[in-house]
Amino acid sequence: MMEAPEKELEDMQTESSDRKGPAKRYIATETTVIKEGKAAIIYPKGNEVFYNPVQEVNRDLSIIMIKMYIETLKKEREEILAKSKNKSDKKSPDQGINILEALAASGLRSIRYFKEIEGIECIVANDLDPAAVELIKKNVEHNGLTTNQIVPNKADAVDYMYSCRAVDRRFDVIDLDPYGGASTFMDSMIQAVHDGGLLCVTCTDMAVLCGNHPEVCFTKYGSMPLHGRHMHEMAVRTLLHSLEMSASRYKRYIVPLLSVSIDFYVRVFVRVYTSASEIKHGLTKLSYVYQCSGCDNFWVNNIGKAQETKNGNFKWNPGSLHIPSSNCIDCGRTLKVGGPIWSAPMHDKEFIQRAMDHIEQNHKLYNQSKKIFGILTVCKDELPNAPLYYSLDSLSNTLHINTPSLTNFRSALLHAGYEVSQAHADPRGFKTNAPNSVLWDIMRAWEKKNPNKRTSTNSPAYSILSKESSMTVNFETHPQAEINKDVARFTKNPENWGPGKMAGVKHARSSGKREVEMMKKKRSNPPEKKNENNKEKKEKNSD
Repeated sequence: MMEAPEKELEDMQTESSDRKGPAKRYIATETTVIKEGKAAIIYPKGNEVFYNPVQEVNRDLSIIMIKMYIETLKKEREEILAKSKNKSDKKSPDQGINILEALAASGLRSIRYFKEIEGIECIVANDLDPAAVELIKKNVEHNGLTTNQIVPNKADAVDYMYSCRAVDRRFDVIDLDPYGGASTFMDSMIQAVHDGGLLCVTCTDMAVLCGNHPEVCFTKYGSMPLHGRHMHEMAVRTLLHSLEMSASRYKRYIVPLLSVSIDFYVRVFVRVYTSASEIKHGLTKLSYVYQCSGCDNFWVNNIGKAQETKNGNFKWNPGSLHIPSSNCIDCGRTLKVGGPIWSAPMHDKEFIQRAMDHIEQNHKLYNQSKKIFGILTVCKDELPNAPLYYSLDSLSNTLHINTPSLTNFRSALLHAGYEVSQAHADPRGFKTNAPNSVLWDIMRAWEKKNPNKRTSTNSPAYSILSKESSMTVNFETHPQAEINKDVARFTKNPENWGPGKMAGVKHARSSGKREVEMMKKKRSNPPEKKNENNKEKKEKNSD
């Protein structure tokens, strides 16, 4: 049983050489305690900066992913040791790992990691603010741990990671969960992780990644976002692209294990490896996206391609353009160019399945096990070679017709010989290897059952519906079209969800302002719905 927390924390007015004045935001005479997992955290009462309950999903998921990573690492070490002649210089399979939590705040995440994950030697809990570091020390002690197990560290996260570039100072796992974007941390983070190590990276600057501020996204992540229904997955793939480019500068490359868009943020788990030859394949994993400005069509085009030669080497060439023309073939509108994005698979299905098996056997360990299991189920079933997704609601809205059921639409695609899956970032989204023309053929067939009564001759709907279908569509229920309802794949969010308040003093260069409020508005009023409302207003005004 945990002892009751102290009624008062020591005065946190610690002078800092990194900024002028005392840390007034963190002064507290009253404290509260929260329990999450096996940790009990003291933090200043009424100061939500130190604790965001909504991020429990993020923390639970991270614990599961790191557990699976340690299992994988142990097997890899066993295999290396079995093949090695000189075993003295090889790591023991049972050797503990070290973790860096770059922006630790209260230390909750670090304490949960140490108490709930076997095989950890030590964790460095870093924060720039001296008040946060003092709080970490108190929470480490309160949880019966020592500062050798969890090392409180006051430093700028970027500077500290740069100081850990030497091989003997690197970390097996680096966890980065900033308020805002991760772009400023990437270069140092890539260099501070061991070969084969794990990066756990969160970004909450969704307004930037989803295209509200394309110029900011380009300057931060080196990619032009496209604002559309698939923007949440494009945000994930933009982050992966940026990590890959940061890694390639140091002859390193990433291998994604799990990459997700959840609620108000994106979270990726990637391993980092070093290979001068493998990084050349990076140009085959990155693509530009061409998106129609009038309808839902998009094309994903690789930046480069690799051709294997007779001697087993590769010849590298620029990618070939696969879009039909500079205008959309279906509605005639112009095409917008976005990217580059990561277009290779963004999940490791075997890794995810092991995580799901672990949750089924240990679901009582995680408060958010139901939601996480649902997310992992959809990710495991997602088509790996279908970057981005379509929205059934958006297709219907483009044509101004009633929306078919997912089962009807999936059946039509399966009967036509194509693959289809759900998209983890949108309950009404789907991924398929069918071309755009097939999707519109299916929608034309559905429109005949549900006629469009108000199509302007200048609209994309008129252009699409005026074309003849090139296939016979079968809406009869296909055996594989039904989605297993035994698993709650998409769970509702609590009323109050978001990234929490931002600290008065930025935690080691973290940033972010109004992303969540803007994302809430977008989710409740998507672009096509907003356009539809504007059209209705114009029609009323003209009447």
